[in-house]
Amino acid sequence: MRQSISETRNYTISVDTSINRLYIVLRGFWLDPSQIPDYVGNISTAVGVLSGPFTALVDVREMHTPGHLVKDIHVAAQKICISSGLRKSAEIFPEGISKQLELEEYSLESKLFRRSFRSIVEAELWLDSTD
Repeated sequence: MRQSISETRNYTISVDTSINRLYIVLRGFWLDPSQIPDYVGNISTAVGVLSGPFTALVDVREMHTPGHLVKDIHVAAQKICISSGLRKSAEIFPEGISKQLELEEYSLESKLFRRSFRSIVEAELWLDSTD
């Protein structure tokens, strides 16, 4: 059963301790860190509820390509997840490549093991697998 950690107009963070999974939904255009002042702290809170190793499902279908000023926020959040035991992350993207390329750059910097999907069902199946 999912437990809500934080819900703002820019993101929703929840966890499901029964399957040890972090869920993140990102929305809107993140231009400046001042729009998301509590994001990294909320990620820390969420991963604190989970026991490592855990998986993450990140839905970015409602997010616009982020501004360059928020790159450090994304990378910091990813590094917190990795250091807390994140095993792998599935990202749900809509059609279109620019947002996906930008977020892939963040993952390369943080060394996040991730895979992109178009559907939540496919992503959940991969997260549930042992590879």
